[in-house]
Amino acid sequence: NNKLNLLLSKIPSVEKILQNKNLQFLILKYSRKRLTQMVRKVISEEKRNAYKNGRLYSSKERINKIKEYSEKENLSFLQETINGSGVILHTNLGRAPLGKEIFKTIQNSLQGYTNLEYDLAEGSRGKRGEIVGKLGEKFENINLEDFNKDYFPLIFIKSGGAEVKFKQIFKQISRPYIVLSSSMHNSLGASLEIASFLKQKGKKVEIIHGDSDYIAKRIKELRKIFQVKNKLPSVRLGVIGKPSDWLIASDVDYKKVKETLGISLIDIEMDELVKEIEQDHHFAHPKLNDIREKGFDKRI
Repeated sequence: NNKLNLLLSKIPSVEKILQNKNLQFLILKYSRKRLTQMVRKVISEEKRNAYKNGRLYSSKERINKIKEYSEKENLSFLQETINGSGVILHTNLGRAPLGKEIFKTIQNSLQGYTNLEYDLAEGSRGKRGEIVGKLGEKFENINLEDFNKDYFPLIFIKSGGAEVKFKQIFKQISRPYIVLSSSMHNSLGASLEIASFLKQKGKKVEIIHGDSDYIAKRIKELRKIFQVKNKLPSVRLGVIGKPSDWLIASDVDYKKVKETLGISLIDIEMDELVKEIEQDHHFAHPKLNDIREKGFDKRI
């Protein structure tokens, strides 16, 4: 640990790295604030590398990585692009270029104040991303090719027309089906249609719809249930003894428990249990080791 701490102490501070002359043009191009984020990202990566390989980046490597991350992040921002695909209405490229007349109309609307972040109906500030804020987490898009049972399967129906796509892929999604809808773009109508489709097939489905407080609360509840359910298949419980003959309604269906909860029930014979108890077991628990090293007052 001392050796590792000594190694990590040699990593320059964020401020010192930002003073490097090779980064000054990037500060002018992207702003000091954005570049500071990139520097911190590289330092975090460098620390992980030190833990794993026991070496730090050279000054040149560090600068190159900062440049690389900055250029890579810049690709995610809107910028002029050449459409060489041959497809005029291209969804991935902003659908279509705006004509001069359309652009002029938009420009006139944006010259003064607009209701971009103001709710005219409520007479108060709009609430963009309110659900995400109350969850304390970000939603993440998952490609179906990468989807697996470890992902919490929240299905957001953004607009009407999603029903056909859902029908094509619903078998790939973990059950039960949790459908999140909004009050825009016929999202709720599409969600209800999807729910009817699933119920006809005997599937369990829940539509989450309502105000942001309810949605955030319900998603948190369902996610906790999902996390517990994912842990249960690794649980094995020992069963000691059998119900008496006259307890005809008290027997346990091991297979049903496995199918329903994922828990494995293992029969343990009484002789095996007694033999195990009689053995002298020692468990290397960290707290036990602390007590042994530090000692304790036997009078307490």
